Amino acid sequence: LGLPWYGYKYPCVWLGGTTYDPSSPPLCSLKSVPFRGASCSDAAGAQLGLAEIVSLSQMSNASKIRVDASSRSPAFEVQNTQIWFDSATSLALKVQLARAFGLRGVGMWHVDALQGLSDKEMAAMWNALAADPAARRRA
Repeated sequence: LGLPWYGYKYPCVWLGGTTYDPSSPPLCSLKSVPFRGASCSDAAGAQLGLAEIVSLSQMSNASKIRVDASSRSPAFEVQNTQIWFDSATSLALKVQLARAFGLRGVGMWHVDALQGLSDKEMAAMWNALAADPAARRRA
């Protein structure tokens, strides 16, 4: 199972227009960009490295990070964009899912997206991947 070590930012589409409205849901809607029958795709957004995501999440106008109940992936909003990414916690859950389905292992996609993280943040990401016994055997 390929796991992302990066995130995506998407322009917000608010129910009341193009700016935040306190009556809007906790996360804004995303523009629909159909791709091969799916209602949206990464074509609607742009890729971000994790260091940039951490920096954006700490801005004073950033919303609280929320975890999606279905994907267990964290997301937040800042500067009229919605940011989705995987944290060490959400990656560890995906490693457990791979194990539960009997997949032969996991691997990361885009390893250089960790550049700029603190040593502690970087270690947490590697440890989440290392929770896969097959990954430890290959190392």
